Amino acid sequence: MALTILLLVIFCIAVLDLTAVAWVRGKAKRQAGRLFASRPSPDALLQAEKKDLDKLPKPLQRYLQQSNVLEHYAVQTVRMRQKGALRSGPGKPWLPLEAKCFINNQAFAGLVWYADVTQYFLATRSILHALMDSSASWEERIWGLPIPGSPFQRNHIQQRLLLEYCGFMAWHPGSWLNLGLNWQSLPNGDLHAQLANPEAPATLTLHFDEEGLLRSLSAPIGAETWTFSYLDFHSMQGLLVPLKWSVQITRDGQTWTYMHGQVTDIALNSPYSWW
Repeated sequence: MALTILLLVIFCIAVLDLTAVAWVRGKAKRQAGRLFASRPSPDALLQAEKKDLDKLPKPLQRYLQQSNVLEHYAVQTVRMRQKGALRSGPGKPWLPLEAKCFINNQAFAGLVWYADVTQYFLATRSILHALMDSSASWEERIWGLPIPGSPFQRNHIQQRLLLEYCGFMAWHPGSWLNLGLNWQSLPNGDLHAQLANPEAPATLTLHFDEEGLLRSLSAPIGAETWTFSYLDFHSMQGLLVPLKWSVQITRDGQTWTYMHGQVTDIALNSPYSWW
């Protein structure tokens, strides 16, 4: 009898977990499909020219040349799969994740990122992060219940929009040509960028290596500094992009890695598919 009850409880938890995951995943699929609905015809895509780069600071020009944007048609849509892990704080256990990302460059902050995180047995954390129509939303759920205290469930919307959108631009670097930013070169070779709109005070700092590749970009989010870091650059569909990435958080002088992962598949200017 006790074994029957235990099996019944496990079955109910499994059904609840699968149902909750399917609900959030379905929402992500609908948002990603809507994001790709305005995908342009491949015949309308153009290549960047040298004159397009001349308006940008020298470090950014060099990076875009290294990334082969002059040899590649403009990237309007990106979809990719990722594997990695995240944790909730310094010293906390790493939790494996599988993620899908969808980007449309026709509108600022057109991005949907969905991840399944194995929290523990029969408990999957579903994360859905959407940047659409200049607004941001981030939800995390287990068994259909929202998880409070997510790092992105805070204020500073414009700063988050800029950081998140630019953080994923490592896989479509030509978009730096069309982003309205004011640039300032720093003595150490880094670049400081600020949104041209004075009513939306959002800033970024870009760090390049000796080869000219973008290695990290960071921004203040409230009392913290968030940093996207990039490793293992390879040519994928003609563009030089990083296969590995991580996100660090710095607060009160302490820096810890919140998330890391690697790209397993990428498709540029392709129609929508959930893979």
